[in-house]
Amino acid sequence: MISIDGERECLSQMRIYMDRKKAMFLNEKDKLEKERSQLMMMREHPVMSKMKVVESLRVKLQQLKERMSDDIKHKMERLQQNNEDMLTVWSVLEEKCAEFDGQKENMDCYTELLEREKEGLISILSDMVIQKEHVEHLWKQKFTNEKLHLDKLRAELKEEREELDRVNEMMKMMNKEKLNLEADEV
Repeated sequence: MISIDGERECLSQMRIYMDRKKAMFLNEKDKLEKERSQLMMMREHPVMSKMKVVESLRVKLQQLKERMSDDIKHKMERLQQNNEDMLTVWSVLEEKCAEFDGQKENMDCYTELLEREKEGLISILSDMVIQKEHVEHLWKQKFTNEKLHLDKLRAELKEEREELDRVNEMMKMMNKEKLNLEADEV
């Protein structure tokens, strides 16, 4: 965009220059025409003098025409070159825009893909949290059941021990009585 503005500025300056040159040439042309008209009005000069003046004017006019032609040719060449440069820049800019559009489409695809992956990972993480909570619940339940079972076994073991202690006590008493009976018999 900057080069296009620069080209426009250059073209504007060239136009101003061309307008000045044109005005200068028109002024010269007016002067020449005034001189010619003055020469026409002066009848007392000899014919040869008039011919020399006319020839001089013709030469000046031809030189002016050649200078104008060269200037116009040079300006047209510069304009043509500037136009070609501008078209080249325009072509490069269009290619870059197309390239950026392609990259933008790729970025959109990648963004969409990442969003889907993110949603998938969130879903997996959510499932893992639910599964962890379920496993923890099962372990707590199993621990509670095992504890209840151990408490029950302890209570049964305690009852059996108490029963054994009573039986042992009775056996001791019976053995004592038996020994006492045997001692009495002897």
